[in-house]
Amino acid sequence: MDLLEEIDKKAIAWIIKEKEGLNKKEENDLKVWLENKTHKKSYDENKKLLFDCKSLDDKFIDELCIEFNEKHKKINIFQKSKYLAASIVALVFLSFFFLQESNRVLFSKEFISKNEKILNIALEDNSLIDLDVKSKLKVEYYKDKRVRKSIRRTSSRNRFRSSFK
Repeated sequence: MDLLEEIDKKAIAWIIKEKEGLNKKEENDLKVWLENKTHKKSYDENKKLLFDCKSLDDKFIDELCIEFNEKHKKINIFQKSKYLAASIVALVFLSFFFLQESNRVLFSKEFISKNEKILNIALEDNSLIDLDVKSKLKVEYYKDKRVRKSIRRTSSRNRFRSSFK
């Protein structure tokens, strides 16, 4: 807290004590305290503010309270809804990211046989594949699966020694 705030707090405390009644020692302490120009200025400003607030009529104060409460409720609804919207956006983004990550191809390879069979093609997961004549096969590895796509073929035969997990 800075010095001016401390002076304002002290000035308000003196104003309250003065309203309740000061004894001789407190009156002297107040006079000594008010000898400082900054203290005097804060004391006078706070005393004027208190007087101005007391001079407001009750109807006007009630209207201000109602207006403040209505605006405050609207702000609360907006504040809550913006956090909800941000949470939904974050959830959608994270879901999309994780779905994309799990569907991302880690490794892909094509095998083509034109006029002869290709036997015992070793794949990355240690399985073997045979291709017949005029066959084309694409193998894609994902995080948790392997997909074989026969792109073009007249006939093909696949043989596996081990499965991919």
